[in-house]
Amino acid sequence: MNAGTRSGWTICVCLVSLLLLGLALPATMTTANQPDDNRISYDLYAVTDHGRGYQPLDPLTLGDIEGAGPVTFNTDWPGVAISADGSTAVMIDPSHVPLEEWISVRDGLDGPERLAIDVEEAVYNPRLSADGSRVIAWSSDYGCSPYGCGERVFYTYDTRTGELISTVRVDLNYYVWPDMIDPAGERLYIPFYEAPPPPSYPATPTPPGISETGPWPLQIAVYDLTTGKEIERITVPNVLAGTWRDITITHSYASQVVRPAISLSPDGATIAVVDAPMETLTLIDTGTLEVVATHAIHERESTTGRLLDWLGITPRIAAAKVSEGRSLTASFSVDGRHLYLTGTEMAVGETVEEFTGVGLGVTMIDMATGEIVRTALEDQVVNGVIPSPDGRWMYVLSPETPWWEEADGEVAGELLRRLDAGTLELLAERGFDVWPFIQLVLYP
Repeated sequence: MNAGTRSGWTICVCLVSLLLLGLALPATMTTANQPDDNRISYDLYAVTDHGRGYQPLDPLTLGDIEGAGPVTFNTDWPGVAISADGSTAVMIDPSHVPLEEWISVRDGLDGPERLAIDVEEAVYNPRLSADGSRVIAWSSDYGCSPYGCGERVFYTYDTRTGELISTVRVDLNYYVWPDMIDPAGERLYIPFYEAPPPPSYPATPTPPGISETGPWPLQIAVYDLTTGKEIERITVPNVLAGTWRDITITHSYASQVVRPAISLSPDGATIAVVDAPMETLTLIDTGTLEVVATHAIHERESTTGRLLDWLGITPRIAAAKVSEGRSLTASFSVDGRHLYLTGTEMAVGETVEEFTGVGLGVTMIDMATGEIVRTALEDQVVNGVIPSPDGRWMYVLSPETPWWEEADGEVAGELLRRLDAGTLELLAERGFDVWPFIQLVLYP
């Protein structure tokens, strides 16, 4: 190597070293500026015993808090909702037959009752506006089948006066979970798809008829919870959804499921949609109901990878395709800057009993770019993500054994985990013999 070549190589190495240092410094400084105290602004509960008990847990260790007994109720699976600010709780006792005083409004989870609301018909699944001033619940008179669902009716009540604010009648046939309510309790968003009517067959078809196959375009219906009127129905571009039966196995049917991830931002300003293949992030402005951004979901490249790619040495990472049978869920980070994706992917063998599946763990996506920032709990089933109100951690539940691996009669346990919301590092873990719900309650 001559002197000129050696000098050029030395300069190149120095430049690369300085670039690496410059890229590393902001990350180091950011980490150093993170709070290191353990101040908690909320209570954490595990809901067990058929919903009768809310057991307080240590938010850090996940263990029972010594000397703190559970908040208990006198009925199985009462409908309980707590406002985001922790000031108001509502409870519906399904064993309470008369409709008078059907909804109990309380000061927090274990506070005294401040109001009882009479309802026109039995309602369930209550949800509160962020400040607790409105409660929205829906009637359970509708039923669903492979060929669609009946009418759903949503009622909005004022928790300060008991007044019925609005009644929303929803006539959609095919729903996609979840329906969403904005923080003010003023708008209802219901994802759905429109499948064609089922074909007609003789009274005793041989073999039984198979419905027309999907998936179909994902739509979102928007309702005003103040007036009870439908505002608009929008179609999310290039996103499909649906459940249909098109595989015959040993004279039985297996359903195919394609469910994208849908989530409303904490401030209620944005709906994020991730298609089932996890290829595209679509952002919808709730004020205009228009698509404001579409990002290709892609892997984050390492510092070395970015340098090599800049030098033209490495190829781009291609997005993975997905087979039918994937269901996704999504949760926003508290600051609205990231989206946490979870889900499962299922496959069917030669018989109906031969179900196999894989969990998709947790995938953290940058809302501004669609970049996959981090992943955790790879190949594990995660039943949703609950960020802590301060945005520092998140709590996830996972079965110890996925249902498709359970032996007959086996009761699988459940794992509760606390992860760092930024790094997805596992910080604490606790097992339960039965599947619990998790409830976070912010200090009012």
